[in-house]
Amino acid sequence: GIRRMEVAGLTVRHLKGAGSEPMVPVQIDETKGGRSRIIYPPAPLVDRTRAYVREERAVLVRRAATKWADRDPEALFLTCRGQPMKPRRVGAMFTAAAEAAGVTATFHALRHTFAAAMLRFLQREARANPELNPLLALQVLLGHADLATTAVYLRVVETDLSAIEASVDDLYAALL
Repeated sequence: GIRRMEVAGLTVRHLKGAGSEPMVPVQIDETKGGRSRIIYPPAPLVDRTRAYVREERAVLVRRAATKWADRDPEALFLTCRGQPMKPRRVGAMFTAAAEAAGVTATFHALRHTFAAAMLRFLQREARANPELNPLLALQVLLGHADLATTAVYLRVVETDLSAIEASVDDLYAALL
């Protein structure tokens, strides 16, 4: 559920977390709402990103050092000129990759897909853990200040209405 601007704002330091967990917590400080949040990319994705840093990014940094100041930019993702990637470029690269794969999609659609899949997962988890409120948990994961914003993402979700009603009831019970 990461935004283009958040991807563009990642630094090499964001990859420092390690461990044997299936998901790696990464704190994002530069967000749309200005509030930091934690994302949980899968460990294999983090491993592949580390390989990019060692192999492809290192080449870009060396190439850029001959043209620009002799320093390593902090940005995790760099352009072919070794400059930090801008959010618009992140989206353009995704669109090009989607088109090459024969898929019609936008980068932001990934966020909606994440929201739908995560809601389904959280609803299943809530059956075993009644204290878990799937909607509130999803709101935190998406970094939304207002639950109404999270609800916009869920218009595409075909889900059991009773599960949504139960989550809303739990939410209001916790607030009152």
